[in-house]
Amino acid sequence: MTVASYEVLVASEAERDIRDTCEYIATRLDSPRAAAGQVRRIRDAVGGLSEMPKRFRAFWRGPWRSRGTRVMVVDSYLVLYFVDDAERAVTVARVMYGGMDPAGMPGLSAGD
Repeated sequence: MTVASYEVLVASEAERDIRDTCEYIATRLDSPRAAAGQVRRIRDAVGGLSEMPKRFRAFWRGPWRSRGTRVMVVDSYLVLYFVDDAERAVTVARVMYGGMDPAGMPGLSAGD
């Protein structure tokens, strides 16, 4: 039995987060090679959400959990996303360093 894949969409905020991560590692940490590798690992993991996107846990904090936000860990980064079963779509809302506090971070509701 074959299960249909989900379409993976990446919100503009998440794209900006990935670019900012790359820029920070490449320039502030002076490691362009590490930056490229980190971005590749994040993008590969995001692409993998097309299959069984609910295999990762629900976001554990505050109102984001009640909105159905899920979280996938990629190295030291959190990928926050929503799953729409009716549309068979996954929307990546944000990508953030695991040490950041997501409180007040925009883009974490399915309607944003």
